[in-house]
Amino acid sequence: QIRNRAGEYRDVLMNIEVIFVDGIKCLFISSRDITENKRIVKAIEVSDRRFQIMFENALIGMALTDSLTNKVFVANQKYLEIVGALEEDINSLDWRTITHPDDLDEDLGHMEQLISGEISGYEMEKRYVRPDGSLCWVELFVHDISFLEDREKKQHFVMLIDITAKKEAELELAVSRDRFANFTKASTDWYWETDKDTRFTYISSIVSKSTGLSENQYIGKTQQETYGDDAWGQDALISLYNRLEQKKGFRDLVFYRINKKTGKKVWLRTSGQPFYDSADMFAGFRGSTSDITNQLELEEKLKQSQKMEAVGQLTGGIAHDFNNLLAVIQGNVELVSEALEEGRPVQSAQLRPVLNATLRGAELTQSMLAFSRKQELSPVVLRLDLHVDKLVNMLQRTLGETIKIITDFEENLWVCEADPGQVENALLNLCLNARDAMPSGGILSISVQNVEFGGDSVLLQPDFKAGKYVVLAVNDTGCGMDENVLEHVMEPFYTTKEIGKGTGLGLSMVYGFARQSKGHLTINSELSVGTTVKLYLPFAVEKSN
Repeated sequence: QIRNRAGEYRDVLMNIEVIFVDGIKCLFISSRDITENKRIVKAIEVSDRRFQIMFENALIGMALTDSLTNKVFVANQKYLEIVGALEEDINSLDWRTITHPDDLDEDLGHMEQLISGEISGYEMEKRYVRPDGSLCWVELFVHDISFLEDREKKQHFVMLIDITAKKEAELELAVSRDRFANFTKASTDWYWETDKDTRFTYISSIVSKSTGLSENQYIGKTQQETYGDDAWGQDALISLYNRLEQKKGFRDLVFYRINKKTGKKVWLRTSGQPFYDSADMFAGFRGSTSDITNQLELEEKLKQSQKMEAVGQLTGGIAHDFNNLLAVIQGNVELVSEALEEGRPVQSAQLRPVLNATLRGAELTQSMLAFSRKQELSPVVLRLDLHVDKLVNMLQRTLGETIKIITDFEENLWVCEADPGQVENALLNLCLNARDAMPSGGILSISVQNVEFGGDSVLLQPDFKAGKYVVLAVNDTGCGMDENVLEHVMEPFYTTKEIGKGTGLGLSMVYGFARQSKGHLTINSELSVGTTVKLYLPFAVEKSN
């Protein structure tokens, strides 16, 4: 290294040789400035080192292959990791042997074009078979990097991106789509999805069979826009719209629509749930809807059949009871008639059975009026707890010492509107039924509570209107009833008691009174546990003096 006249340091290559000039021994010195050469060499070294670091630490697999041997002679760690090879395997690694057989022909075809010079590179998706037998999907990029002056020795630069997870996800998605498509085709229900503005983004094509509208007529529209005026005002639809607005789920809402093609009424049952995106933001609703028209028609036919059966049972029971009463009246009237014809005095005892029979007939008529909800009621505003509390002592004497009565009256009880006399009859009937269910004694609980039902609570009870009620509940610890008995327990003349111990009109009378009072009656029972009967009476505004 020397410094020139300008003060710059330069790298020089010096050669010194001993020579003789005219017999004189001399030094012959020659020099060449190699500063630029050294700079270039150093830059190349730095570049090579930089490339080596990038090559070794790249997040994608990279390798160099030889077209003559198809061997990999240089590969980075990511390449080895992807194909499942070790570093010592590089010299014996042939890309053809690790390529999946189903992908090899396509890869070889591209390689022939590359070697012939038709193309300078190619890309494709292919599979590698790892030594452990597992498959690896990759996105492959191959480029020719042979020197122009040496076309016989072609070298190729290979890059691999592992897309196994992506392919598995695509496969799983495809399977899921096929499964969903199969379910959709096989199901008589239809599935739907809305966006965050509750506009339909998807609906099954089978919807057109019930509503007369194709799936394309739903897309981009809201529930309200598709249902239109033909279904307006239904409690279930109002509840549906409120749930959609509040972004709350709903289940088994039943409403009707008019089929746009046939003009017929169809009954639908729908359920839905909100769903959210990855940022936990509301994205819309997903749900399903069923056409239950046929089911409801069958249920209506069954109800009609049951009504006819009940009418037959009712008329048979009435005929039997009235026949017995008429027999008593007729027999005693004949005896009185004979006595009068023979001039014998008529005793009052001979007329008493006739009077009793007519009174029994009047009671039977009253029972039938209660069942048919045609009896004359005198409803008043009353505090049910105060009214029931007065009857407890009488009930205790009636039921006997083996039965313990427990009462539970809610504080600040609402007033209700009902006929006090019929309330007494209903309570007495329920308590007598409870006593008969506890022949060995037990506990009878009588409670009076405030209850309020919203629109959603009564959707499955079409004849049970939303609002405030005062509920009188009678619970026993008796034998209970099975499902078969529960289905018929409120039918007239249906009884599980022995002949002569029950008419089968008790519960039907209470039910008739409840419905005539704009209330309701429910029964829950479990064998060997007991029965609970609840009489719902409508809330009434207490009148001020």
